[in-house]
Amino acid sequence: MEPILIFGHRHPDTDSICSSIALAELKKEMGINAIPYRLGDINKETEYVLKYFGVKVPKLLKTADIIIQFSFFEGFGMTAVEGMATGRPVIASNVPGLADVVEGGGIICPNDSKELAKIILSLEDKKLYNHTAEMCLEKSKKYSIENSAEEYIKLYNKIGER
Repeated sequence: MEPILIFGHRHPDTDSICSSIALAELKKEMGINAIPYRLGDINKETEYVLKYFGVKVPKLLKTADIIIQFSFFEGFGMTAVEGMATGRPVIASNVPGLADVVEGGGIICPNDSKELAKIILSLEDKKLYNHTAEMCLEKSKKYSIENSAEEYIKLYNKIGER
């Protein structure tokens, strides 16, 4: 069986790196072949923590076909936004915050592993894969720095008019 690759967000901080390492270890203890990865350069704090505890820095994952954010609680889905911005299909749990970010772009999945597996397999259909990828990329633009700055300016102007 192919290994499961576990990683956090694109600009990894200490909790993202350590969580991916811990989850990979837990999966291994459960008999599942899992490997921790990172999606970007580690910062000095993370480097220090890993060195202090004698833990190897996870390898850099340079590409993925599908981004999955399967969570039971999520504030704002930054990992999902970053995933959508890559132009890959994103599958996300149907939880507040995360579902709001992905809806209209990626695929919202019930918190059920069998349903998740069905959705993953459905993306073998190249037409669905490409359509979902395009929708994700388009939805990610809503969260770009330029768009966010414009929205803040509009809000400040509206407040200033009062």
